[in-house]
Amino acid sequence: MKAPFAIFSFFLIATTIFVGVSTLNYVVDPMCYYRCDKIDTKIMNVNTYYHVGQIILAHPDTELVMVGSSRGETTSPVWLEKVTGHKALNLSVGGTELQAKFAFLNIALKNNPIRQVVWQADFFELIPEDLDVKMKRTDALRSYISSEFEDAGPVSFSNKLSSVFDHVTFDASVARFKKKNQKPLDLGSGYDLNLQACESPDFRSEKTPAELSKDIVGDYDRYRLSIFNHHASEKYWDLFVQKMRLLSAKNIDVIVLIAPYNPTFMKNLKADYPEVFAAHLNWIQKMKALRIPHIQVVNYFDGIPGDDESVQFWGDGVHFTCKGAIIMLKPALTK
Repeated sequence: MKAPFAIFSFFLIATTIFVGVSTLNYVVDPMCYYRCDKIDTKIMNVNTYYHVGQIILAHPDTELVMVGSSRGETTSPVWLEKVTGHKALNLSVGGTELQAKFAFLNIALKNNPIRQVVWQADFFELIPEDLDVKMKRTDALRSYISSEFEDAGPVSFSNKLSSVFDHVTFDASVARFKKKNQKPLDLGSGYDLNLQACESPDFRSEKTPAELSKDIVGDYDRYRLSIFNHHASEKYWDLFVQKMRLLSAKNIDVIVLIAPYNPTFMKNLKADYPEVFAAHLNWIQKMKALRIPHIQVVNYFDGIPGDDESVQFWGDGVHFTCKGAIIMLKPALTK
Protein backbone atom coordinates (compact mmCIF):
# COMPACT_ATOMS: atom_id res chain seq x y z
CA MET A 1 0.00 0.00 0.00
CA LYS A 2 2.92 2.31 0.58
CA ALA A 3 3.92 2.50 -3.10
CA PRO A 4 0.49 3.68 -4.41
CA PHE A 5 0.29 6.21 -1.56
CA ALA A 6 3.78 7.53 -2.38
CA ILE A 7 2.88 7.87 -6.04
CA PHE A 8 -0.38 9.63 -5.14
CA SER A 9 1.48 11.99 -2.80
CA PHE A 10 4.04 12.78 -5.47
CA PHE A 11 1.39 13.66 -8.04
CA LEU A 12 -0.56 15.68 -5.48
CA ILE A 13 2.49 17.73 -4.55
CA ALA A 14 3.47 18.17 -8.20
CA THR A 15 -0.04 19.29 -9.12
CA THR A 16 -0.15 21.70 -6.19
CA ILE A 17 3.16 23.24 -7.22
CA PHE A 18 2.04 23.49 -10.85
CA VAL A 19 -1.26 25.15 -9.96
CA GLY A 20 0.39 27.43 -7.40
CA VAL A 21 3.17 28.67 -9.69
CA SER A 22 0.79 29.03 -12.65
CA THR A 23 -1.70 31.00 -10.57
CA LEU A 24 1.06 33.24 -9.23
CA ASN A 25 2.43 33.95 -12.72
CA TYR A 26 -1.03 34.63 -14.14
CA VAL A 27 -2.10 36.95 -11.31
CA VAL A 28 1.19 38.87 -11.17
CA ASP A 29 1.57 38.79 -14.98
CA PRO A 30 5.11 40.24 -14.77
CA MET A 31 5.66 40.15 -18.54
CA CYS A 32 2.18 41.37 -19.54
CA TYR A 33 1.50 38.10 -21.37
CA TYR A 34 -1.96 37.33 -19.99
CA ARG A 35 -3.97 40.29 -18.71
CA CYS A 36 -2.56 43.30 -20.59
CA ASP A 37 -4.86 43.70 -23.56
CA LYS A 38 -3.43 47.13 -24.34
CA ILE A 39 -0.42 49.26 -23.49
CA ASP A 40 -0.92 51.12 -20.24
CA THR A 41 1.74 53.39 -18.72
CA LYS A 42 0.53 52.58 -15.20
CA ILE A 43 1.10 48.82 -15.37
CA MET A 44 4.21 47.63 -13.55
CA ASN A 45 6.06 44.90 -15.44
CA VAL A 46 9.54 43.63 -16.32
CA ASN A 47 8.94 43.09 -20.04
CA THR A 48 11.49 45.34 -21.79
CA TYR A 49 9.45 45.32 -25.02
CA TYR A 50 6.20 46.32 -23.32
CA HIS A 51 8.17 48.99 -21.47
CA VAL A 52 9.16 50.53 -24.81
CA GLY A 53 5.48 50.91 -25.66
CA GLN A 54 4.92 52.59 -22.31
CA ILE A 55 7.76 55.03 -22.98
CA ILE A 56 6.22 56.00 -26.31
CA LEU A 57 2.84 56.75 -24.74
CA ALA A 58 4.47 58.68 -21.89
CA HIS A 59 5.97 61.18 -24.37
CA PRO A 60 3.17 62.25 -26.75
CA ASP A 61 5.23 65.16 -28.12
CA THR A 62 7.94 62.90 -29.58
CA GLU A 63 9.02 63.85 -33.11
CA LEU A 64 12.00 61.53 -33.61
CA VAL A 65 12.37 57.89 -32.69
CA MET A 66 15.32 55.58 -33.04
CA VAL A 67 14.59 51.86 -33.38
CA GLY A 68 17.31 49.29 -32.99
CA SER A 69 18.63 46.27 -31.14
CA SER A 70 21.13 46.45 -28.30
CA ARG A 71 23.54 47.88 -30.88
CA GLY A 72 21.46 51.06 -30.84
CA GLU A 73 21.48 51.45 -27.07
CA THR A 74 24.64 53.56 -27.04
CA THR A 75 22.97 56.45 -28.88
CA SER A 76 21.81 59.17 -26.53
CA PRO A 77 18.26 60.48 -27.14
CA VAL A 78 19.41 63.70 -25.50
CA TRP A 79 22.10 63.98 -28.16
CA LEU A 80 19.58 63.19 -30.92
CA GLU A 81 17.41 66.05 -29.73
CA LYS A 82 20.43 68.32 -29.44
CA VAL A 83 21.55 67.85 -33.05
CA THR A 84 18.10 67.72 -34.69
CA GLY A 85 15.93 69.98 -32.56
CA HIS A 86 13.27 67.23 -32.46
CA LYS A 87 11.91 65.73 -29.26
CA ALA A 88 13.55 62.30 -29.34
CA LEU A 89 13.23 58.80 -27.92
CA ASN A 90 15.64 55.90 -28.33
CA LEU A 91 13.49 52.77 -28.54
CA SER A 92 16.43 50.41 -29.02
CA VAL A 93 16.39 47.31 -26.84
CA GLY A 94 18.27 44.03 -26.85
CA GLY A 95 16.89 41.36 -29.18
CA THR A 96 14.80 43.71 -31.29
CA GLU A 97 14.24 42.42 -34.83
CA LEU A 98 11.84 43.34 -37.63
CA GLN A 99 8.54 42.55 -35.91
CA ALA A 100 9.49 44.45 -32.77
CA LYS A 101 10.79 47.43 -34.74
CA PHE A 102 7.55 47.55 -36.69
CA ALA A 103 5.49 47.35 -33.50
CA PHE A 104 7.41 50.18 -31.83
CA LEU A 105 7.19 52.32 -34.96
CA ASN A 106 3.48 51.68 -35.37
CA ILE A 107 2.79 52.64 -31.76
CA ALA A 108 4.75 55.86 -32.24
CA LEU A 109 3.09 56.67 -35.57
CA LYS A 110 -0.33 56.25 -34.00
CA ASN A 111 0.33 58.30 -30.88
CA ASN A 112 3.08 60.82 -31.69
CA PRO A 113 3.76 63.52 -34.32
CA ILE A 114 6.73 61.63 -35.79
CA ARG A 115 8.85 63.61 -38.25
CA GLN A 116 12.05 61.57 -38.33
CA VAL A 117 13.16 57.98 -37.75
CA VAL A 118 16.63 56.54 -37.18
CA TRP A 119 16.58 52.87 -38.13
CA GLN A 120 19.64 51.10 -36.74
CA ALA A 121 19.80 48.20 -39.18
CA ASP A 122 20.91 44.68 -38.25
CA PHE A 123 21.37 41.80 -40.66
CA PHE A 124 19.72 39.49 -38.13
CA GLU A 125 16.53 41.58 -38.06
CA LEU A 126 15.51 39.75 -41.25
CA ILE A 127 15.87 36.28 -39.66
CA PRO A 128 12.44 35.01 -38.50
CA GLU A 129 14.04 32.47 -36.15
CA ASP A 130 15.41 35.38 -34.11
CA LEU A 131 11.93 36.50 -33.05
CA ASP A 132 12.13 37.19 -29.32
CA VAL A 133 9.72 35.37 -27.01
CA LYS A 134 8.67 38.74 -25.57
CA MET A 135 7.33 39.61 -29.00
CA LYS A 136 5.73 36.21 -29.54
CA ARG A 137 3.75 36.28 -26.29
CA THR A 138 2.72 39.92 -25.84
CA ASP A 139 -0.70 40.47 -27.43
CA ALA A 140 -0.64 44.20 -26.69
CA LEU A 141 2.38 44.56 -28.98
CA ARG A 142 1.40 42.00 -31.61
CA SER A 143 -1.88 43.81 -32.21
CA TYR A 144 0.15 46.62 -33.79
CA ILE A 145 1.64 44.35 -36.47
CA SER A 146 -1.11 41.79 -37.07
CA SER A 147 -1.94 43.36 -40.45
CA GLU A 148 1.70 43.11 -41.61
CA PHE A 149 2.84 39.71 -40.32
CA GLU A 150 0.78 36.57 -40.91
CA ASP A 151 1.92 34.99 -37.65
CA ALA A 152 1.29 38.07 -35.51
CA GLY A 153 -2.24 37.32 -34.40
CA PRO A 154 -3.28 36.71 -30.78
CA VAL A 155 -1.12 34.31 -28.82
CA SER A 156 -2.53 30.78 -28.84
CA PHE A 157 -3.94 29.23 -25.68
CA SER A 158 -1.34 26.45 -25.76
CA ASN A 159 1.47 29.00 -25.97
CA LYS A 160 0.10 30.92 -23.00
CA LEU A 161 -0.36 27.71 -21.04
CA SER A 162 3.23 26.64 -21.65
CA SER A 163 4.57 30.05 -20.60
CA VAL A 164 2.54 30.36 -17.42
CA PHE A 165 4.59 27.62 -15.74
CA ASP A 166 8.07 28.09 -17.21
CA HIS A 167 10.93 29.20 -14.99
CA VAL A 168 11.52 32.40 -16.98
CA THR A 169 8.04 33.68 -16.15
CA PHE A 170 8.43 32.60 -12.53
CA ASP A 171 11.77 34.42 -12.29
CA ALA A 172 10.04 37.48 -13.75
CA SER A 173 7.34 37.23 -11.08
CA VAL A 174 10.01 37.16 -8.38
CA ALA A 175 11.75 40.14 -9.99
CA ARG A 176 8.43 41.98 -10.17
CA PHE A 177 7.89 41.48 -6.43
CA LYS A 178 11.33 42.91 -5.71
CA LYS A 179 10.55 46.08 -7.63
CA LYS A 180 8.75 48.61 -5.48
CA ASN A 181 8.37 51.17 -8.25
CA GLN A 182 7.88 51.12 -11.99
CA LYS A 183 10.99 51.57 -14.08
CA PRO A 184 11.18 55.27 -15.05
CA LEU A 185 9.49 56.15 -18.32
CA ASP A 186 12.41 58.30 -19.44
CA LEU A 187 13.64 58.90 -23.00
CA GLY A 188 14.69 55.31 -23.57
CA SER A 189 18.05 53.67 -24.14
CA GLY A 190 21.10 55.88 -23.76
CA TYR A 191 19.26 58.48 -21.68
CA ASP A 192 21.73 58.14 -18.80
CA LEU A 193 24.85 58.38 -20.96
CA ASN A 194 27.36 61.08 -20.06
CA LEU A 195 26.98 63.13 -23.23
CA GLN A 196 29.95 65.38 -22.47
CA ALA A 197 32.19 62.34 -22.12
CA CYS A 198 30.80 60.72 -25.28
CA GLU A 199 31.61 63.82 -27.34
CA SER A 200 35.08 64.18 -25.87
CA PRO A 201 38.10 63.36 -28.09
CA ASP A 202 39.54 61.48 -25.10
CA PHE A 203 36.52 59.25 -24.56
CA ARG A 204 37.19 55.68 -23.41
CA SER A 205 34.71 53.01 -22.33
CA GLU A 206 35.07 51.52 -18.88
CA LYS A 207 36.43 48.22 -20.18
CA THR A 208 40.07 47.31 -20.23
CA PRO A 209 41.66 46.12 -23.51
CA ALA A 210 41.82 42.61 -22.05
CA GLU A 211 38.11 42.63 -21.23
CA LEU A 212 37.34 43.89 -24.73
CA SER A 213 39.34 41.07 -26.33
CA LYS A 214 37.54 38.48 -24.19
CA ASP A 215 34.11 39.90 -25.04
CA ILE A 216 34.88 39.92 -28.77
CA VAL A 217 35.51 36.18 -28.58
CA GLY A 218 32.32 35.66 -26.58
CA ASP A 219 30.19 37.59 -29.05
CA TYR A 220 31.68 35.76 -32.01
CA ASP A 221 30.90 32.38 -30.43
CA ARG A 222 27.33 33.49 -29.69
CA TYR A 223 26.72 34.65 -33.27
CA ARG A 224 28.44 31.55 -34.63
CA LEU A 225 26.01 29.30 -32.77
CA SER A 226 22.88 31.23 -33.71
CA ILE A 227 22.75 34.04 -36.28
CA PHE A 228 25.33 32.58 -38.66
CA ASN A 229 23.24 29.40 -38.93
CA HIS A 230 20.12 31.07 -40.31
CA HIS A 231 19.19 32.79 -43.55
CA ALA A 232 17.60 36.19 -44.04
CA SER A 233 13.99 36.09 -45.22
CA GLU A 234 13.13 37.63 -48.59
CA LYS A 235 9.62 38.16 -47.28
CA TYR A 236 10.97 40.15 -44.34
CA TRP A 237 13.07 42.19 -46.76
CA ASP A 238 9.96 43.00 -48.81
CA LEU A 239 8.13 44.03 -45.64
CA PHE A 240 11.03 46.30 -44.70
CA VAL A 241 10.91 48.01 -48.11
CA GLN A 242 7.14 48.42 -47.82
CA LYS A 243 7.59 50.08 -44.43
CA MET A 244 10.18 52.48 -45.85
CA ARG A 245 7.75 53.41 -48.64
CA LEU A 246 4.99 53.97 -46.11
CA LEU A 247 7.18 56.28 -44.01
CA SER A 248 8.23 58.12 -47.16
CA ALA A 249 4.59 58.61 -48.17
CA LYS A 250 4.02 60.25 -44.79
CA ASN A 251 6.93 62.64 -45.49
CA ILE A 252 8.88 61.18 -42.59
CA ASP A 253 12.66 61.37 -42.98
CA VAL A 254 14.42 58.09 -42.26
CA ILE A 255 18.12 57.46 -41.68
CA VAL A 256 19.00 53.78 -42.06
CA LEU A 257 22.30 53.21 -40.27
CA ILE A 258 24.33 50.17 -41.29
CA ALA A 259 26.97 49.82 -38.60
CA PRO A 260 30.06 47.58 -38.65
CA TYR A 261 31.11 44.79 -36.37
CA ASN A 262 34.34 45.10 -34.42
CA PRO A 263 37.28 44.73 -36.88
CA THR A 264 38.51 41.51 -35.25
CA PHE A 265 35.00 40.09 -35.29
CA MET A 266 34.69 41.10 -38.96
CA LYS A 267 37.97 39.42 -39.94
CA ASN A 268 36.88 36.18 -38.30
CA LEU A 269 33.47 36.31 -39.96
CA LYS A 270 35.00 36.85 -43.39
CA ALA A 271 37.50 34.01 -42.93
CA ASP A 272 35.26 31.43 -41.23
CA TYR A 273 31.90 32.12 -42.86
CA PRO A 274 32.48 33.59 -46.32
CA GLU A 275 28.92 32.76 -47.38
CA VAL A 276 27.48 34.65 -44.38
CA PHE A 277 29.82 37.57 -45.04
CA ALA A 278 28.66 37.58 -48.69
CA ALA A 279 25.04 37.59 -47.51
CA HIS A 280 25.80 40.70 -45.46
CA LEU A 281 27.31 42.39 -48.51
CA ASN A 282 24.30 41.46 -50.63
CA TRP A 283 21.97 42.90 -47.98
CA ILE A 284 23.97 46.13 -47.95
CA GLN A 285 23.90 46.42 -51.74
CA LYS A 286 20.11 46.06 -51.67
CA MET A 287 19.95 48.77 -49.02
CA LYS A 288 22.13 51.12 -51.05
CA ALA A 289 20.03 50.44 -54.16
CA LEU A 290 16.87 51.75 -52.52
CA ARG A 291 15.66 54.86 -54.27
CA ILE A 292 12.88 56.05 -52.00
CA PRO A 293 12.30 59.74 -51.20
CA HIS A 294 13.07 60.69 -47.58
CA ILE A 295 15.06 57.46 -47.04
CA GLN A 296 18.79 57.95 -46.50
CA VAL A 297 21.00 54.87 -46.17
CA VAL A 298 24.23 55.49 -44.25
CA ASN A 299 26.71 52.63 -44.67
CA TYR A 300 29.60 52.18 -42.23
CA PHE A 301 29.93 48.42 -42.60
CA ASP A 302 33.57 48.87 -43.65
CA GLY A 303 34.35 50.60 -40.38
CA ILE A 304 33.87 53.67 -38.21
CA PRO A 305 36.04 56.60 -39.37
CA GLY A 306 39.13 56.84 -37.18
CA ASP A 307 38.48 53.47 -35.53
CA ASP A 308 41.62 52.25 -33.76
CA GLU A 309 39.93 49.01 -32.58
CA SER A 310 40.21 50.15 -28.98
CA VAL A 311 37.81 50.72 -26.09
CA GLN A 312 37.34 54.22 -27.45
CA PHE A 313 35.13 52.79 -30.18
CA TRP A 314 34.08 49.34 -28.96
CA GLY A 315 32.40 47.78 -25.95
CA ASP A 316 32.66 44.26 -27.37
CA GLY A 317 32.51 42.41 -30.69
CA VAL A 318 29.29 43.96 -32.00
CA HIS A 319 28.46 46.95 -29.80
CA PHE A 320 30.12 50.25 -30.60
CA THR A 321 30.48 52.99 -28.00
CA CYS A 322 28.51 56.23 -27.78
CA LYS A 323 31.46 57.95 -29.44
CA GLY A 324 31.22 55.58 -32.38
CA ALA A 325 27.47 56.19 -32.62
CA ILE A 326 27.97 59.95 -32.74
CA ILE A 327 30.66 59.72 -35.45
CA MET A 328 28.40 57.61 -37.67
CA LEU A 329 25.13 59.48 -37.18
CA LYS A 330 26.15 63.12 -36.90
CA PRO A 331 26.88 63.75 -40.63
CA ALA A 332 23.48 62.38 -41.65
CA LEU A 333 21.53 64.14 -38.92
CA THR A 334 23.12 67.53 -39.59
CA LYS A 335 23.03 67.27 -43.38
